[in-house]
Amino acid sequence: MNKSGNTPLFIDEFSKFDTPGQTWSWTGEGEIQIDDFDGNYRWLSNSVARDFGKVLNGSAKVYLTVRLRGRLPNETLVAVHHGNTWRIPGISNSQFGSYRFELMSTDDGELSVSVHFETRQHMVIESIMTKGPVP
Repeated sequence: MNKSGNTPLFIDEFSKFDTPGQTWSWTGEGEIQIDDFDGNYRWLSNSVARDFGKVLNGSAKVYLTVRLRGRLPNETLVAVHHGNTWRIPGISNSQFGSYRFELMSTDDGELSVSVHFETRQHMVIESIMTKGPVP
């Protein structure tokens, strides 16, 4: 905690989307349902977002790792964070992969992010991990 006792100095969160209705404070369209790919529950959503608020003590590097697959081949994964946009092309629809974005919290420690495919097609999300600060 900081001097005021209100703000944690780190974030270390793992959210697995395997229970219907449980999105671990992530928001988005779609729902957690059985994935025809292998019969496990996954979050099928066009877009997911999270506003963590002031979770860090000032500006810090944060890793956001999304484990997912597309429903169409060669999707481009997009993360929007404090007005900046990052893209990871070539997302598979035939196997799950983990994709990491390096984000920075604001000068006052705020962190928010949204993730979607460039085509706005459904993502099949297994989990999201957020960790920071990282070196």
